[in-house]
Amino acid sequence: MVDIKILPIKPQTDQIFWNYIKRREDEFFFYLLDYKQYPQNTQLFAAVDVNEKIHGLFIIWRNQTIQLRGSCEAAEIFLDYLKKQLIDIREITGTMEHKELLERNFPSFKLTFNLYRMVLNKGEEKIPEKLERRFSPEILESSPASKEKIAAFLRKVDPIFWGEYSAADITMDDNHLYLAILDKNREFISLAGLWIDEQIGIISIIGTDPDFRNQGYATSIVASSVQFLFKHTNIILIHVRTDNPSAVHVYQKVGYKAKYEYIVIKMR
Repeated sequence: MVDIKILPIKPQTDQIFWNYIKRREDEFFFYLLDYKQYPQNTQLFAAVDVNEKIHGLFIIWRNQTIQLRGSCEAAEIFLDYLKKQLIDIREITGTMEHKELLERNFPSFKLTFNLYRMVLNKGEEKIPEKLERRFSPEILESSPASKEKIAAFLRKVDPIFWGEYSAADITMDDNHLYLAILDKNREFISLAGLWIDEQIGIISIIGTDPDFRNQGYATSIVASSVQFLFKHTNIILIHVRTDNPSAVHVYQKVGYKAKYEYIVIKMR
């Protein structure tokens, strides 16, 4: 067994961290963007052996959301470390090799599901030649009312996944924008949340009102989001549940390819 220690990372000084994640930015984007944009909410850790080889990377976001990457041995050592911390874990995500480890350590979870991380590189997008004018989305203004409206829409669209969302969970700033296709009463038909960075862009949320599905709205807002994000970056990611083949199909139509699969466990 390799002697592994869990060490906190200070990205501004730990060059070994940057060298490690920059080889696979589309896999480690959370580690890259969370610390870069929201260092006050982000704790980074590495599982390192005596030769300074990294066996795992871990992130704690807002003291409640955990991301695991690396070997099962390293992940188990980190979970043992977590048990000694005062952390109210709401959600934890790992790779598929962590599935048994997570289910054993968190037997009382509320919900578990698998996610694909789909990747689209600039130049590989497949944008419909004509996006119907009635489908043209607009950028939402950042305001408390907008956040309340977005949260309510997400709860309606997917009460299992977003059932506990509130305005406090909605971030709107220079790095987080929302696009919406609106009806004549300016109610949401379809919504996209975008996370923008010059290195990687993410379509973090896609939701369409159940009454308007299978009418082209989702494809349109995804395509419009891709066009918008490729003005800023060369790689765009999106996450989708593996048990949602219709959504996977929409993203594939625009050019996305599934590259990684993860298990997500929600505690409440």
